[in-house]
Amino acid sequence: MSGPAANNYSRVRFALKVIAVCVLLPLALAPFLYAAKVIQFYPYSIDREEAFLLQQAVELTKGNSIYHDISTEPYTVGNYPPVYPWVFSLLLRIGAGGLAAGRAIVMVATAGIALCIAGIVFRQTRNWFAAVVAPLLFLATYEVQYWIPFARVDIPALFFTTLGLLLFVWSDKKWALISSAIVFTVAAFTKQTEVIAPIACVATMLIFRRFRDALAFGGIFVGLCLVTLLILNAATSGEFWKHTVTYNQNTMKWSLAFPLWRHILRLYGVQIALVIVLVSFNFRRLLETRERAATIFFGALSLLSLVSISKVGSDVNYLLTPEIALAMLIGILLPLCHSPGGSRRWFAIASCVLLAAHIAHTWRPGIQMIIRKQPPDAMSRNNADAVLLAVNETKGEVLGEDAIFPILDHRPVVYQPFIMTQLSQEGKWNQAAFVQDLRRGRFSLILTMNCLGPDCVVPGFTQEMRSAILERYELQGAVPLYPNQQRFFYTPKPITSESP
Repeated sequence: MSGPAANNYSRVRFALKVIAVCVLLPLALAPFLYAAKVIQFYPYSIDREEAFLLQQAVELTKGNSIYHDISTEPYTVGNYPPVYPWVFSLLLRIGAGGLAAGRAIVMVATAGIALCIAGIVFRQTRNWFAAVVAPLLFLATYEVQYWIPFARVDIPALFFTTLGLLLFVWSDKKWALISSAIVFTVAAFTKQTEVIAPIACVATMLIFRRFRDALAFGGIFVGLCLVTLLILNAATSGEFWKHTVTYNQNTMKWSLAFPLWRHILRLYGVQIALVIVLVSFNFRRLLETRERAATIFFGALSLLSLVSISKVGSDVNYLLTPEIALAMLIGILLPLCHSPGGSRRWFAIASCVLLAAHIAHTWRPGIQMIIRKQPPDAMSRNNADAVLLAVNETKGEVLGEDAIFPILDHRPVVYQPFIMTQLSQEGKWNQAAFVQDLRRGRFSLILTMNCLGPDCVVPGFTQEMRSAILERYELQGAVPLYPNQQRFFYTPKPITSESP
């Protein structure tokens, strides 16, 4: 192809690239705009776990351990390693307020992941279009839009993982390998399951017969992890291991995985199938360099998270790692499909179909998400303020299933729902003392996220706790909160001569 025809072909390709970026850009920017509005306007919990991570950050500012013996109060668990709460606490020390600080960390980390994806793709392809489209595809996913406003550890941990992977693929020199191993260690001590990237890097070096580098890299990573683990375990009298490992072994229920698997197939089935086909046709070329091989291994190992979806308490955050891998693979495959060699025309058509399918599948649910996922309005804020005022005016102790209200009123957090329920059912925590406190009406106000009636699903309390509350307390009312939630007020029943 030459002359005017070639020029026309180039113009069409350029126009299609511009259209693809323009279509994806609003979907990629929407999560940041939504998260910024939440940070600015809504200091209350959206997700159940946010408040407990805030409480951990507050405890760290006071010099207290977040890994303590749960046989006595507070009945709370430090589910994750301390990196995120520690960074959170630093922002609190310099004056940042409440959940806004933790949410800002997540928003910045999300942008950092996008930049790392762009760097990884560009390093391997030297193609600016692929380096721009790949992070946009990740940011435009439903899971990023859903998870970005939460002050949770998942996205910061993934930022360190992608940063470590970027350092690994950027250079094979010692400084890059050492830096990568250090960053991967930070990722593992942000969220303890973030270990697939260093495993992928070690596997890559072994495939390329760089045994010394593999041994050195793996030794640095494992050594740093072991030393850090021993220090934290010694400093907490063994409680760090209990909180992050023993107490985190939730049961697996395959019935929980089926809805999320259907969600995956519905939104991403076409592009996953196309990526598999394109990888298989380009497999040898993908393994020609250590950078591409590391990306392939990372993508393959990320599929393990699709199995862990069946863990009790899992959510769409388990899909973020595969989506990072998918975005990187698409970014790498696009230029390969248009490069000389093989059935160039077939691969060019396939790459266009791949990108179009991904955008088409992302656009509709993405737009629906933007339309439905409205930030908290004035009524939502006023209702939450009213709940906080009720807590402030309560004389006596307050138990909050959503701990943000006691925390903002500078009250102690006594109990962490769901995780303590699971530990009680698994025989890892004795709930007797807490149930007895409920029976004797210790708390002047109990705030729950669900009605405790017999027809209600109550994941935050065991059946014994629920019975004790209904026996000693009565429902006074409920207040609607953002998003599509309620807070139920339970106060002690009037004491009569017949009361126990």
